[in-house]
Amino acid sequence: MTHVEHQWLANFGCNILENFAAYFGENSRELHARAFVTNAGDPHYHSLEAMKLEHDGREVAMNVPKGDVLHQFRKDVAEGKLPTVSWIAPPEKFSDHPTAPWFGAWWVSEIVDILTKNPEVWKKTILIYTYDENDGYFDHAPSFVAADPKNRATGRASEGIDTALEYMYVADEERQGVPTRQARNGPIGLGYRVPLVIASPWTRGGWVNSQLFEHSSTLQFLETFFAQKSGKQLRETNISAWRRAVSGDLTSVFRPYNGEKIDLAFLQRNKVLEKIQSARFKEIPSNFKKLSPEEIAEVNKAPLHSPLIAVQEKGVRPSSALPYELYADGVYTENGFELRMTAGNSVHGAKSAGAPFNVYVRETSIESGAKKIAGAPTNMVAATYTVKPGDTLRESFPWALFAKQEYHVEVVAPNGFYRGFRGDVKAGGLAVHVSYERKGLQLTGNITVLLQNKTQAAMKVTVQDNAYKSEPKQVTLAAGAGSSVVLDLSRQHGWYDFTVTQQGGEAAFQYAGRVETGRASFSDPLMGGVV
Repeated sequence: MTHVEHQWLANFGCNILENFAAYFGENSRELHARAFVTNAGDPHYHSLEAMKLEHDGREVAMNVPKGDVLHQFRKDVAEGKLPTVSWIAPPEKFSDHPTAPWFGAWWVSEIVDILTKNPEVWKKTILIYTYDENDGYFDHAPSFVAADPKNRATGRASEGIDTALEYMYVADEERQGVPTRQARNGPIGLGYRVPLVIASPWTRGGWVNSQLFEHSSTLQFLETFFAQKSGKQLRETNISAWRRAVSGDLTSVFRPYNGEKIDLAFLQRNKVLEKIQSARFKEIPSNFKKLSPEEIAEVNKAPLHSPLIAVQEKGVRPSSALPYELYADGVYTENGFELRMTAGNSVHGAKSAGAPFNVYVRETSIESGAKKIAGAPTNMVAATYTVKPGDTLRESFPWALFAKQEYHVEVVAPNGFYRGFRGDVKAGGLAVHVSYERKGLQLTGNITVLLQNKTQAAMKVTVQDNAYKSEPKQVTLAAGAGSSVVLDLSRQHGWYDFTVTQQGGEAAFQYAGRVETGRASFSDPLMGGVV
C-alpha cells in the first residue's frame, strides 16, 4: 500500500463509473467499483461534529470528522478482505501538506494500528508511505536528471538508454496546453528528495536506506513482488530505461523477519487534535536575526563546528546494504583530462544498480551558453551521466577548457559518492586509482589506493584522511614505480573521505563515499557527530 495525495481520486472514480460500465461490461464495472472504494458505508460519512477543548481556562471548539475516516479500510482489514494491492487516498487534512502539517501523524499511526491488530493480515503486509512534494525541507542534495539528447554538452547515458523519454521541450509543453510564456526545455525528473517510510515485518524501525528511489520504484517493487509470487513476469512499459537504470525497486530495504512482536505507542486522535488546536494560540517564531559578514565567514570556514548552523541529532543508525559498486577515475592525457565513470556488477551480480553521475567542471574559460554567476571570474559547466550496471562511460575535457592552467572536476553520485580532481594542466605525473579491497570473492570493507609515478624522478605522495581522524600515510615512489595503500575503514563502518596529494601541490585528488560490501552497515558517523 502507498500514500497518494490526490483526494479527488475517489470522486473522480464515482463520476465515471456509469460510462465505464457501459463500455466495458459488468465485470469491468465490478473491478472499477472495487478500485474506488470510499467510506460510504459509515453512517456519518462526510459529517462533522464539534469537539470542545479547554485552553487557558476557556472553552474552544473545532470541527472534526463525526465518522471514521478509515471506516472501509478498518473493516476490510478486520475481515481479512484487504486486496493484494491497496492505495489509500486521505482527505487533504491528513496529507501532511503545509496547510495541514500536523494531522498526518495520527493518520499514519492509525493505519499501522489497524494493520497490526489483525496478525494474519500484518504478517503479509508492506505499508509504503511516500510523499510527492518536498516543500523545501529536503532540498539539500543535488537532483539527478537525464541529459538532453539534443545537447551533448549536458551529458549522456549508456547505450540502450534513451534519455529523450525523460526530456521535455517547449513545443512538447505547448502541445499539452502550457502557455508559451511558461513553457520551457528541461528534464522531467528526478526532483528534490522527499520522505519515504516503509513499515512491515521485514522492515524493523530505526533503519535507514540511502539507495536512489523515486515514484516508479513502487511499481518496480510490485513487478518484482509478483514475479516472485507467481513465477510470471510483470512489466510496466511506462517506466523508462533511464529510470530503471538509476532507480531501485525497494528490495534493498527489506531484511529477514524472525517473528518479532510489534510494540508501538499508537496515537490517540483526540489528544493529537487537542495538541494541534493549542498550537494555534502560540506565538509565531520571530527570533530571527540577520547574520553579520563576520558570522557568515565563520559559517563558511567551518560549517560543521559553527553554532549558527542547525545540527543533525547525534548518533548513527543501522543502514541497509546497497547494490552499488561505483568508480570514477580521473586520467591525465596529452590532450586533456579524461573522466571514467563505472557502475560495476562484479560484487552484487544481478542485483547491481546503475547510477547517475553529476559532473561539475569548475573555473572554465568558456560560457557554454550558461549565465556567469555574479562576481565569479570564470564559469562552471555541469553535465549528467547515466551508467547502467557493468558499463563505463568516458568523457574528455580538453586542456583549453580550463581558464587558469589548472583543471578542477568534481563528480557526485548516490549515497555520498564524491570525487574531486585538481591539478596543473602541465603536470600529470601522478596517476591514482581507488578500488575496494577483496578477500577472495568478498569485499573486506576497506579501500585500496593504487599509486603510479609517471615521471622520471622520485615522488612523495600523501594520503590524508579528511574526516575520520586516521593518521596520514606517506609514500615515496621511485621514478616510474607504483605502490598501493590500504585504508582500514572498519572503525568508520566503511565510510571514507581522503585526499591524495602530490608533493609540491601539482595534483590533489579527493575521494569520499561508503564501501558497499553487500552487508548491512551504519549511517555516516561524521554526519552523526560521533567521530
